[in-house]
Amino acid sequence: MRTLEEIIRLRKKIRVAGFDDAPFQRQRGSQVNLSGIICSDTRFEGMLWGETEKDGSNATEVIATMLKR
Repeated sequence: MRTLEEIIRLRKKIRVAGFDDAPFQRQRGSQVNLSGIICSDTRFEGMLWGETEKDGSNATEVIATMLKR
């Protein structure tokens, strides 16, 4: 993996992904929609959608899968 210094020196674009959950039912085990936004500098590059279980232990796996797609 390249360091931040190398990326800047090579003038590569740094992309940032931000995720948030949508409004959801309060009951344990209900499904929660996730949205993700991908940006580079101030430019919008894409939007991701996924779903996970409320208070579930698989949210990281769901987000990783969303990013891989």
